[in-house]
Amino acid sequence: MHLVSFSARSLLPALTEKTGVHVHYVKSPSYMVPPNPLLFGKIVRRIQPDVVHSGFVQTYGLCAAIANYRPILLMPWGTDILIWSRKAFLWNWVTKFTLSRADMITCDCELVKGEILRLVDFPEDRIVVFPWGIDLTKFNPRTRDDGIREKLGWKDNFVVIHDRQFKEVYGVNYLIEAIPRVVKEIPSARFLFCGTGPLEDKMKREVDERELASYVYFAGLVTNEELPMYLNCADVYVSCSLSDGTSVCLLEAMACGLPAVVSNLQANLEWIVEGENGLLTPPRNPEILAQRIIELVKNEELRKKFSERNIAIAEKRADWRKNVSILEGIYAKLVDV
Repeated sequence: MHLVSFSARSLLPALTEKTGVHVHYVKSPSYMVPPNPLLFGKIVRRIQPDVVHSGFVQTYGLCAAIANYRPILLMPWGTDILIWSRKAFLWNWVTKFTLSRADMITCDCELVKGEILRLVDFPEDRIVVFPWGIDLTKFNPRTRDDGIREKLGWKDNFVVIHDRQFKEVYGVNYLIEAIPRVVKEIPSARFLFCGTGPLEDKMKREVDERELASYVYFAGLVTNEELPMYLNCADVYVSCSLSDGTSVCLLEAMACGLPAVVSNLQANLEWIVEGENGLLTPPRNPEILAQRIIELVKNEELRKKFSERNIAIAEKRADWRKNVSILEGIYAKLVDV
């Protein structure tokens, strides 16, 4: 296995040491500016892989498309298809060009598949939809919370957790706006934010300006190893995203048995059924978001029902150990072509 990465070089030694993957670092001006695709092509031709598996369409995917070393499996992430393809004519052209060069495409939800078919004339039977899945040996309700509630002084409080990046697309500002409405009715409610991002300073200022500091804790960037402990110290999971494919964060929360309040996006509807295993809220609506959180806080029986169903759904549909066989099947099919 070889990995060609544009990520910071400091992150790669640990990956190599843990997995035995051969890492090839290619410097890039920024995340959304691809490096020299000719250099990428040179690396690929030296490796001569059986399959080129490329990720984010406008960066890694574009490099693979220009190198044109086949077969190419393209795996869009969601945002690249649902948002970046619509930003400007250039990004739209890059998206279509990259999609058309793929031999097969795999995506994590029907929403992304539908948008791909709208963008390009691609054989539908060459698009495979399956969720990437999560590690259920880590994300489950049996993982101890490591005394996080006690450390925060929240042992007897009701804890709401949010673990998306602090970016506009994840609508985190609407949760900040919803907090005063929630704590006015439920003074014991507390809000735990795990993550970081470009809006972090703005969010913290708003929390201070609204005098919400006693209700909110920013945990910073939490590693994937630590995240199950944070999820298991919470009572409700919230995501206010404005756009999404299948959210791995949501699947991790479901696997830990958290009832969820999420935006009523099409991709979320593939996992959350209103009143059956979670509650839905319109994007950009802090008032209804607050109402939905309050509804769960006040209804212990509903939370228990959602929790049990989410664990069962995660075990059935989101287990990476099972889902990886689908990916291996795609590799085998591409090699046979």
